[in-house]
Amino acid sequence: MILRNLSPNDVEEMRSIYLLYLDTGLPEERLRYLVKKHPAVCAVEDGQMIGFCYTNIFAPDIICIANIFVSEHYRNNGIGEKLLNSVLRQAKKEKFVSAILSNSVLYETKLEKKNPGKFYIKLGFEILYQTPNTIVYLKKFCDD
Repeated sequence: MILRNLSPNDVEEMRSIYLLYLDTGLPEERLRYLVKKHPAVCAVEDGQMIGFCYTNIFAPDIICIANIFVSEHYRNNGIGEKLLNSVLRQAKKEKFVSAILSNSVLYETKLEKKNPGKFYIKLGFEILYQTPNTIVYLKKFCDD
């Protein structure tokens, strides 16, 4: 498996993975913009994309982890961790000071919901805010 930066040319393949989990995905133009402008990586095995992670801007110095997807057959092998760590390294190099992400039972999915909280905590995220349905996590890249 290799990790590489996503490009706008990868959007069609990204959407095919998306649609395994969702009835709809982000519009192609929006995905093209995000992967071109912000940290975004994919995992590829035998020439096929098996996962991806991309970001958006939350604030001028805070990156938002927009999505992490790993194809079902490749889950629980550390790929999500590698994808997320790669995006976080890129964000830090681009002078972002922290990353934010959210997880909610209200997000659309075709699969059974799993709680990724332990995964995020293991990677250095802290719970910033919580409602009955949603948890917002924050990871600081440096101490102020």
